[in-house]
Amino acid sequence: MGGNLVKTGIKGLDKQLGGGIPEGALVMVTGSPGTGKTILGMEFLYNGATRYDEPGIMVTFEETAEALVEQARQFNWDIVGAQKQKKLVIAALPANKIEKDSIETIVKIIAKNNIKRLVIDSISTLAFNTPTLSDKALSVEDMSVKRFIYSFIYRIRETGVTGLLISQNSNNGNLSVDGVSEFICDGIISLKFQPMGGAYSRSLIIQKMRNAKNDEDLHPVEISNSGVVVHTLG
Repeated sequence: MGGNLVKTGIKGLDKQLGGGIPEGALVMVTGSPGTGKTILGMEFLYNGATRYDEPGIMVTFEETAEALVEQARQFNWDIVGAQKQKKLVIAALPANKIEKDSIETIVKIIAKNNIKRLVIDSISTLAFNTPTLSDKALSVEDMSVKRFIYSFIYRIRETGVTGLLISQNSNNGNLSVDGVSEFICDGIISLKFQPMGGAYSRSLIIQKMRNAKNDEDLHPVEISNSGVVVHTLG
């Protein structure tokens, strides 16, 4: 990772990150469904494309490109415009089409488009659809799944992009369903959905961030009509 900080442009988040995400870092964004993980990832890419001249790619195993564009409209994000300017790529890869060489397809797109920012949505779907699982009735906890995720993340890291890897919480207390990605990633941003009183039901905590000084407090999160807003308590 470089010494530069990559600004997310998300209101309130860069302050909590100590200025931004270390360049080249891969950060897990984890939480239960409905916490705003995909929205946060899309805003990270859109801000990069429109404010910081940093082309980005959204690799989604869960949504179509059309669905993501439609979701972005509620925040007045011109995703189509960013795509036309070659500042944003949406690579929608159906979960049942994931193969061992899918990572190389992603790497080629990164190189071809001079990609600086990346979002994977989600690493959990990738784990559940690991190629070895399609051949045998194996558990997501199987060692072959862990090896696949480990290799996938390290191959992404070799490209030098700054990325967010979206993950679902597991049922056994791990931050990921594969139980290994949280240890490989350089940082962890955890989103929660719970009654906090007042106007906010979502919250965010930065659980770790290598090579950066970050705020470790719990912060209320608002999904406004222009995107994600991270507030400070008090």
